[in-house]
Amino acid sequence: LRATDEDGELDDAAAILARVEGAALRVQLARQFHNDAVAEVRRVRAKTVVRLFRLAGHAALPKVVHFDDDLPPGLRS
Repeated sequence: LRATDEDGELDDAAAILARVEGAALRVQLARQFHNDAVAEVRRVRAKTVVRLFRLAGHAALPKVVHFDDDLPPGLRS
């Protein structure tokens, strides 16, 4: 996605697209990390020992985040 002009400088549009692509990748990783952590918390809080001794406290269970974080076809490299 690196386009250069005659002087060898990075084209502004290509730089912006590269930044959007990088941001989208970070969003995908953050969502995946969050959802994995939510699944692990729910698994641990469902254990008998945690429920029996009330180790989970009164905090609400975290919720999984669902949204479409795929790049549109025109932005994929």
